[in-house]
Amino acid sequence: MAQRKVRSQKVDIDIDFKQCIVRGTTHIEIEQESTSRWICLNADQLVVKGVTVGGRTARWEHKAPMNKIGEDNVRDLMNFRVKYADALRQSEYGELKIPIPDGAKVLKTSPIAVDGEAASESCSYEVSIDYTLSKPRGGLIFAGSSAPGDSPLHCYTDGQCTGARLWFPCLDSLSHSSAFELRVSVPKGYVVVASMPSAAGEELQEQPDGKLRWIFCTRSEQGNYDIPALCVGFAAGPFLRISDPGLPERLTHYCLPFPQAEQDLCFSTRCLSQALVLLEQMLGPLPCGGGAMAHVFVDHPPDDTLSYPGLTLADSSLLHDASVLDQTQPTVRSLVEALVCQWIGLAGAVRPVEWSDCWLVQGLAGHLANLVMRKLEGLNAYSFWLWREQETVCQLDLPSGSPLCSRDVWAHPVEHMSELKARKAALVVRLVEKRVGDNNLRKLLAALLERRPRDDRRARAESLTHLFFRLARKRCGMEVESGMQPWLQGAGCPLIKANFFWNRKRNQIEFAMRVQADALRRAPRDSLTIRVHESEVTYERAIKVDEEFAVDEWAQHSRSRKAKKEREADKSAEVEVVREAMERNDTPLQWIRVDPEMQWI
Repeated sequence: MAQRKVRSQKVDIDIDFKQCIVRGTTHIEIEQESTSRWICLNADQLVVKGVTVGGRTARWEHKAPMNKIGEDNVRDLMNFRVKYADALRQSEYGELKIPIPDGAKVLKTSPIAVDGEAASESCSYEVSIDYTLSKPRGGLIFAGSSAPGDSPLHCYTDGQCTGARLWFPCLDSLSHSSAFELRVSVPKGYVVVASMPSAAGEELQEQPDGKLRWIFCTRSEQGNYDIPALCVGFAAGPFLRISDPGLPERLTHYCLPFPQAEQDLCFSTRCLSQALVLLEQMLGPLPCGGGAMAHVFVDHPPDDTLSYPGLTLADSSLLHDASVLDQTQPTVRSLVEALVCQWIGLAGAVRPVEWSDCWLVQGLAGHLANLVMRKLEGLNAYSFWLWREQETVCQLDLPSGSPLCSRDVWAHPVEHMSELKARKAALVVRLVEKRVGDNNLRKLLAALLERRPRDDRRARAESLTHLFFRLARKRCGMEVESGMQPWLQGAGCPLIKANFFWNRKRNQIEFAMRVQADALRRAPRDSLTIRVHESEVTYERAIKVDEEFAVDEWAQHSRSRKAKKEREADKSAEVEVVREAMERNDTPLQWIRVDPEMQWI
């Protein structure tokens, strides 16, 4: 497979909201090996109208292998998986193939170094593609209508892991980042909010047809950075705009017009400024350009929140007023999770190197969101949330399911990003924090944020998972990867049954625990903490979990309570009941709690 890299890309689109049609042109500066005579790009559900390479008109082949899987009459699962993997491999390399025409102008040539020596030569070409997109099935979503009482017409990108190729030709891959410029033409009265800063002095341009062109780019006064194609997103519509009263210069919120829209928008986003301050204390300044952040509430997105650099698209159903009590906590949590993704996420500063790293990105983001919610809501709400998440994961994570960190190369990215894996990943990262400590975890996060992705093969060869555990050994001096392997490479959660007995004659406590035989293989070879509550003291003991049965006994620490005088009862029939209750309660042992800090799943 020939090496290729996009140096810069410009996307210019004109949106027809009534017809749900997008007419676009993209200019790509691509660099690849001089021996390769084909340019391959990702482009699905687009209708290509014309292509030029280096100023020369070029032919093209446009095939979408993923759309043809169902055309073959395959009835068995094995052959279907083979065809599915082959189609996924072909689509990842590119659905749009363009042969380089003779006489195409080469922008520049440069040597390709391998191990410090020039092995081959690369050439850069400028590729221009005209295309149209009509009633898209994904990538770009049109919502609303012109009917009275309905939300006004608007559109937005759907934030899916392979959604960029659905609305403009690009290299839709995690390992490819480039400079982007986005131009969106919309009717007057519409507002465009994008995941890039506005171009200095060129925010609005009036077109001959009366439309306004909004211009955004990653090369601006607010910053100079490269992003992958999946980080390019925008929302366009007749939005209302308010500034956050906590951070008016940095946080801006948008929503569609409806009765009491501004009041609901202010109330629903009132905690975001405080959450942003807490996250910046833990992770440093907001990584997006200029440190500004925009939240846009749209109709019917595929998820409650969609994260882009400096931009969050949220569902309008999250908006509410003070009279709706049960919606406050879900709204705050969804917006906080999207805010954390500015640092760690598919569109954040720390992104997965390969799709199998999604568990770590989702786990770190989920754990940090839980820590922020603990600051906002208190320890009791945080503990209850953890208990409920553990119960849900234990019920849904079946032994026959896929592992958390799957190394299946040709698995679809969606398979690595299920809701169950995101929940389990947050709990696994919490286990890592319990082993290394919260200060060491912050050191690891700081090291990941300081790391900048490079373009050489050696940097891309190391996965984010391997880098995280290597930094844990280097920065913290602790080996945690081996202890986490049962949670990462296994499926299902170990089921533990425990019981205890107070031996009155020997004056000691007997404790027994059993791990299910099929779950013993997945259980980590580690100790389990139990907390013993007695009448005079509370203490903890560690139980080693390496066999199916674990038995322990120890002397009680508190003195036994002597029987007191029987209390008089109103009825003679209650005397025997009172005596039996007093005999049962004549013990210093109150209760035993297994895994009190929830360090297991």
